[in-house]
Amino acid sequence: MRSFAPMGRHTFLSVLTRYSVFTSENLLLVMRPYQISATERILGRIGVATNYKRYGTVDGGGFIWHTTGSGKTLTSFKTAQLASEMAGVEKVLFVVDRKDLDYQTMKEYDRFEKGAANGNKSTKILARQLEDKDAKAINTESALLAPERVANIVSYTLNIFRRRRSGTRVPIRSAAS
Repeated sequence: MRSFAPMGRHTFLSVLTRYSVFTSENLLLVMRPYQISATERILGRIGVATNYKRYGTVDGGGFIWHTTGSGKTLTSFKTAQLASEMAGVEKVLFVVDRKDLDYQTMKEYDRFEKGAANGNKSTKILARQLEDKDAKAINTESALLAPERVANIVSYTLNIFRRRRSGTRVPIRSAAS
């Protein structure tokens, strides 16, 4: 196996099993080292935020910057996929700042895995997706998270998580669209 990879077997197998995607066209996409590093840093930050109860704080967050054409969508897809498998992670929100990016992201996510992400066009749909236990990865636009809408969505989302922990069913309330 070493003749095929200039790395150890464990690393090689990890890259193939954890950091690769078979597309809907049956192409194998393998993440580049900086994409793997970004994914690991994000997953590590999620783990620390969860273990030390820092989620929702500045200490529990962060940013990853990539340049044009560097594989941001693949990085976000694998990060969302791996994060959704972590204990304590119920939802992964991928927020884009333009409608064209929302469309492009949904198209690429669907190419990586059919039905992997759920898009939305209104805060009402977003609220339903936040309640849906099967919707693990949600793509949304930052416009839906505008200041006048964020308070309602955050409040609603926190109530969902609090009630789930206590075992109470949360009804879907009307949200501004």
